[in-house]
Amino acid sequence: MRTYSQVLMYIGVTGIFFLDRFCKVAASFFYHDKQLIPDVLIFSPQQNEGIAWGIPITGLFVLLIIALVLASVLVALTKAYVRRDQFLILALLLISVGAFSNLLDRIRFGAVVDYLRFPLLPTANIADLAITAGVVMLAFRLIVHPRRIG
Repeated sequence: MRTYSQVLMYIGVTGIFFLDRFCKVAASFFYHDKQLIPDVLIFSPQQNEGIAWGIPITGLFVLLIIALVLASVLVALTKAYVRRDQFLILALLLISVGAFSNLLDRIRFGAVVDYLRFPLLPTANIADLAITAGVVMLAFRLIVHPRRIG
């Protein structure tokens, strides 16, 4: 039986996925930059052939990286479910949902649709933010409880 916090976690992660997909559809209708928060956040649709945060790795190598990351995440996610480690499950779900959303873009468009621009950072999307949050959570777990991963 699922607890209330587990249900909220799944709803939240699913919401992140659908919000990212919605914003990517909206990006196809806006060709000009729109300031969401002046001098902080700009809606700026772009296609990114690289990986997260505009890192310029392209082509078949990107698909190989995504496949390896998703396979590794699924193995770790399975282990986390067995141990019922909610923090680790959330981190891995964020990574997998972000990677899956960006993978859908690669399959459909040949590139990822990015639309959020922050000062001094490359243009990104909500999926990139989810991946980054999941990786930060994993790093935190490795530092605080190194024996609890794997």
